[in-house]
Amino acid sequence: MAQERILNENGGDSAVFLLTEEYVQGLLPERPRDSHKGKNGRALLFAGSDRYAGAALISAAAALRTGAGILYACVPRGIRPAFFSLPEAICLGVGEGGNWDARAIQDALLELSGKDALALGPGMDRMETDVLLRAVLEEKKPLVLDADGLNTLSRNPNLYQLLHPGVVITPHPGEMARLTGSTTAEIGRDPVHTAESFARKYGCTVLLKGHESIITDGEQTCRNSTGNPGLAKGGSGDVLTGMILALLAQGLSPFAGAAAGAFLLGCSADRAFALLGTRMLMARDVLESIPLAVDGEK
Repeated sequence: MAQERILNENGGDSAVFLLTEEYVQGLLPERPRDSHKGKNGRALLFAGSDRYAGAALISAAAALRTGAGILYACVPRGIRPAFFSLPEAICLGVGEGGNWDARAIQDALLELSGKDALALGPGMDRMETDVLLRAVLEEKKPLVLDADGLNTLSRNPNLYQLLHPGVVITPHPGEMARLTGSTTAEIGRDPVHTAESFARKYGCTVLLKGHESIITDGEQTCRNSTGNPGLAKGGSGDVLTGMILALLAQGLSPFAGAAAGAFLLGCSADRAFALLGTRMLMARDVLESIPLAVDGEK
């Protein structure tokens, strides 16, 4: 893979390679004829709230579209009826209401065993405690943290020490600023250095979202140039979380899963954009284009 040298504002430079379709296709696992759902990964998604039921649905659908063998969606019981529209997902209702209160979190802890990969964050709104986040980190399983998972992490810096090589965080610049105690302007001036420094310090994979996202595990770094302004809408990050969750469940490494997820999200948006244009593009259009991107169809 050809690399480019990117000068950072601290005087050093980083070797960064550009993701290509050929490279990403090589990362995707093959599906043998004797494949069955158990072989394709058991993925568990913690998501949703009474304000953001759609985020859970979008992320769950993206995980299924990207090949997760079994997708468990753990959501507050009050929004479980929303999943009647997605019968392919196994919906686990927790608690009694529509939010992640102490009862919902305690119920959710019972669902952690027997899963190959986890994701936490889309549409969860504000969790009352850090108990669930601590528990998923202590599982030491492949894990995607996004949105309200990242917000909970930034409010509880004592949990940073629990980050591990199986974790992928997917912050936008504002979330990255909260995680690092920096500003979005500083993040924007040197995103490669910011992402690499965090990945090295805490031993995780960082996917720093932007018009050209940066993906790094501190040792290897790439950038993604697929996608278009149509992704600048609610729901796009939820699609990305679901896609990476599915890829981790199928056995990709955190770096490979994050890189492939970023590329395929942008590629799916580009396929949809060809039909709809940026202003008409919605997250569900990207979802419907995932099969084209994953299979490499034109």
